[in-house]
Amino acid sequence: MNRPVKAIVILLAASPMLVALHRVTGPIEDLSGRWSGSQLLYSYADEANDVTAIEEVSDLTEFVAGTTDQVTVTDDGDGTITIAAPQALGETSSPTFAGLTLSGLTATRLLASNGSKALSSTDLNSWITGTANEIAIADDGDGTITVGLVDPLIVAKGGTGAATLTDGGILLGSGTGAVTALGVATNGQIPIGDGTTDPVLATLTGTTNQVTVTNGAGTVTLSTPQDLDTATDFQVQSLTITNGALTLAGTARAWRSWAVKPDAVKLPGANPAAADTIDAFPFQRFDKGTEESVYYMWEVPNDFAVGTGSVRGRFEFVVFNPPTSGGTNVAENVRLGFEYKKISDGALFDFTAGTSSGYMDETIAVDETAEIKHHTENGVCDTTGWAVGDTILFRFYRDATAVEDTYDNEAVGADNDVWVFYYHMGYLVDKLGASS
Repeated sequence: MNRPVKAIVILLAASPMLVALHRVTGPIEDLSGRWSGSQLLYSYADEANDVTAIEEVSDLTEFVAGTTDQVTVTDDGDGTITIAAPQALGETSSPTFAGLTLSGLTATRLLASNGSKALSSTDLNSWITGTANEIAIADDGDGTITVGLVDPLIVAKGGTGAATLTDGGILLGSGTGAVTALGVATNGQIPIGDGTTDPVLATLTGTTNQVTVTNGAGTVTLSTPQDLDTATDFQVQSLTITNGALTLAGTARAWRSWAVKPDAVKLPGANPAAADTIDAFPFQRFDKGTEESVYYMWEVPNDFAVGTGSVRGRFEFVVFNPPTSGGTNVAENVRLGFEYKKISDGALFDFTAGTSSGYMDETIAVDETAEIKHHTENGVCDTTGWAVGDTILFRFYRDATAVEDTYDNEAVGADNDVWVFYYHMGYLVDKLGASS
């Protein structure tokens, strides 16, 4: 319909009264008798007749149009239309939008409702707070916040209480106070405490001739002046054992000696050696012509090392008339010896005969100085079966009647006696420091 509209005219009820919705210019066609009431009309210019014509409106949608996503116009089919929004917009409605722009808000901020339920812009720091000594909240100035631990975190909350710690330092606790750090340790330094105050860094101190301390990068080496392994040949100037004993391992043994003086021996009833002195020191004289002897009794001590040859003995003596180059001019020999017998607990105490240790020969040289000290080689006892507490009976003698004893070739009346001043004895021990 391409007629130019000049007005829309509504005919109300049965009355032929016109209501102009738009000002009409020019003559209007006579409407009487053409329409009944309750009609929607429209006017247009009828140029052919030079009048403004009026027609009935059959579809109002020809005159009313909606707007996409804003207003919808629906033809009701009876000449009327229904105008609506795309969704309900009432106070109790819950419309849905792909987006909403509120010009009164601040950009890039969170939204919150006020007491009147109106929306307004807000910052997150207005809604979130930290916890003392635990969580810190920082306002970033753009509505956002940064959440982190309190720096420094105190000890009571699992932290150190310190903002920085010495690089490489050793940390020290201080109760609920901040952790502190020792300085960086140098070679060999370690924390050393006193049980009360903070420890200090210090090096170990050795002891002269006992423990040597050698410090290195991350190491401390302790050593002794010499090896202490069981296979080591350990050497000291002296060894003192104040209690107990030092047990010698394996086959290791040591000799313990004692000197039997002439006044410590007993003289037999027959053929005893004669007692005498030189410069007031006691001697016993063993004659050439008769086998003379003395007796001595010894108890096997606690530190005795059981074995087959654990006891030995020798003689120490002088002579007054050695051979001379002007006489026989022949070196002479002295033969000495000793016998021994073991008496165990419960055995008969008797010494009718003992076991010989063998003989010890000592040469008297031609023109040697009179009264020089001589000591024989050692005679050895067979100590098989000897035990601690056994009693050993010794008989020391000069084998003066043997042809091997030749110290007798001097002038008539000369002294050919052997003057003994020590019967030197020794026994093997497997303990050092044990009570004897």
